[in-house]
Amino acid sequence: MKTKQIVFLLILTLIIIIGGTNVYAASTSLSASSTSVEKGQSASINLSFTAAAWNLAVSGDKITGASYASQTSDLSEVTTTKTFPVDTSASGTYTITLSGDITDENGATTPINKSVTVTVTEPVVTPPPTDPITPTTPTTPTAPTEPTFTSANKTMYSTGAINLRSTWSTSSSATKIDKDTELTVTGTSTDKVNGYVWYRVSYNGSTKYVASNLLTQTKPEETTNNANLKTLTVDGHEILPSFSANVTNYTMNVNNDTTELKITATTEDEKATVDIKGNKDLKEGDNVVAISVSAPDGTIKIYEIKVTRLEKTTLGLKSLNIKGTDISDKFKTDVYDYQIDIEDLENLIIEPVATDEKADVETIKSLEDDEKLITIIVKSEDGKETVTYQIKLNIIEEENNNTVETITAVTKTNDNSKLYLYGGISLIAAIILAIVIIFIVRNRKEEELYDEEDDDNEIFEGFPEELPERPYDFEPRYKPYKKENTEENVINPFMKEYEQRKNLNQNNEEDEELNYDQNNEESFEEDNDSNDDDYYDDDDKRNNRKGKHF
Repeated sequence: MKTKQIVFLLILTLIIIIGGTNVYAASTSLSASSTSVEKGQSASINLSFTAAAWNLAVSGDKITGASYASQTSDLSEVTTTKTFPVDTSASGTYTITLSGDITDENGATTPINKSVTVTVTEPVVTPPPTDPITPTTPTTPTAPTEPTFTSANKTMYSTGAINLRSTWSTSSSATKIDKDTELTVTGTSTDKVNGYVWYRVSYNGSTKYVASNLLTQTKPEETTNNANLKTLTVDGHEILPSFSANVTNYTMNVNNDTTELKITATTEDEKATVDIKGNKDLKEGDNVVAISVSAPDGTIKIYEIKVTRLEKTTLGLKSLNIKGTDISDKFKTDVYDYQIDIEDLENLIIEPVATDEKADVETIKSLEDDEKLITIIVKSEDGKETVTYQIKLNIIEEENNNTVETITAVTKTNDNSKLYLYGGISLIAAIILAIVIIFIVRNRKEEELYDEEDDDNEIFEGFPEELPERPYDFEPRYKPYKKENTEENVINPFMKEYEQRKNLNQNNEEDEELNYDQNNEESFEEDNDSNDDDYYDDDDKRNNRKGKHF
C-alpha cells in the first residue's frame, strides 16, 4: 500500500512540474498554396513566423521579395503571417527562399534557411467536345500510330520543372523533374504529335518522352550561395568600423545639409545582386541604410549602416584663440564684439575655427590706425550667409617709472610690478600676523595680572574699604618677612598701602601753597596724631584677624 502511495505522489509531482513549465520556442513556416500549377493559374507563397524578434528576407523568381527586421516592444513572442503572389505567366520551376534568423522570448536565436518550389506547366489543351458520330455500321477504333523516331545521342537540360511522359501523349503518366536536370536524348520524332515534336530520352535507366520545347542544349551555369560584399563605400564619408565582408553593421555621421548618400557596393560573386534602401531623404537624427545582397542560389545577406544626420549648426566661430591673450576663455559663438589687451603686435597669431567645416573664414588686421582692430568674417559655403566678429586691441606699453598704461587709459601692471605687488602683499600679511601674535601674548599677560589681583583681594578680604590717611612722615612698623619653606620674600600688604599713600601725599604736597597758616599746620598735625591713634587701634584688630601675615 505504501509503495502505491509513493508512486502516486511521484506521478502527481511530475505532472505539476511539466504543467508549470513554460516552453518558448520561435518558429517559421514557408509553404506554397500549390507546388504545381498550369500557366496562368493563381499560386501564392505563405510565410508564417512566431518570434519575439526577427530579421528575415524572402526572395526568389516570380515573386516580389521583402525583408522584415523588428521586435516586439515587450520582447514577447507574436505570430506574423505574410502572403506573396507568384507570377505564373511563364512556365518553369521557381524557387522561393526564406533566410535570416529569429529570436524567442528567452533570447535564443535560430538561423533560418528554407525554400519552396513552384512548378508552372503549360496548360493541357483539351479539344472541345463534339457530338458523337453514330456509325451506320459498327467500326473498330483505330489505335494511334506510333511516331517514327530518328536516332540521336545528345545531352540536353530541362528549362524548368517539367513532366516526363511515359509515351508521346500528353495524357500519359508523368514523372516530374527539376530545372536544369541533365537528360540524354536518344531519338527525335519525325512528325509532330498533338502539335509538338517529341524527344525520346533516357532518365534514371528508363525511357521517357518529352516535348522538344522543354529542353535546351545550353548548360546551366553553376550557382553559389556567396552573398558577401567585396567593397562598400559612401561617397564623401567614412563608415565605422572599416569595411569587412563579415561585418554587417556600421555607423557614420553626416552634416545637416546631407539628405542623400551615394553608396557603392560590389559583390564577391559577380552573379549576386545588390539592393540598397534607406539612403535617400535622410531625416535629422538616426537613419538606417540597408544593403541587401542576393546570391545566385537565392541566399540573402543584409548589411546595415546607421547614419546620424546632425542638427543644423549656427554659422560662426566655434572657437577663437589669439596667442598671448585670454580671448579663448571668454569667447562665445553668439558674441561678436571683444576688447583684449596685448603686448606684441609683430608676432600676432590668430586661430579661428568655424562651426561649419565648409565655411570660409577671412581674417582682416587693421593695425596702422590709432584704433587697432581685428575683423574675422565667416561665410557659408554657398555665400548666402555672413557673420562678422570684431576684436579691439589695447596695446600695453612699458614706461620708465615701471608703470604701464594702455591706449584706453586702463592701467595694468607689468610682470616686474606684479612681483612687487605680491611681495608687498606678503609683507603686509606678515605684519598683520605679528600684530595678532603680540595681541594674543599681551592678553595672556593681562589675564595673569588679573589673577594676581584676585589673590590680593583674597588677602584683604574683611578689611575696611577705606583707610584713614597717614601723616607725611609715617613709617610702618611692619617689615618684610620670609615665608616658611619658600625662598620668596613677601611684602606685607600694609607696606604696599603705605607706599601708595605716601606718593599720593607727596603729589598733594606739591599742589598746596608753600605759605600756609602755622595754626592750620598745627591743627593738621593734631588731627594726624588723633588719626594715628585710631589707626593703631585698627591695626590691633587687623592683627587679630590676619595674624598669619605678621
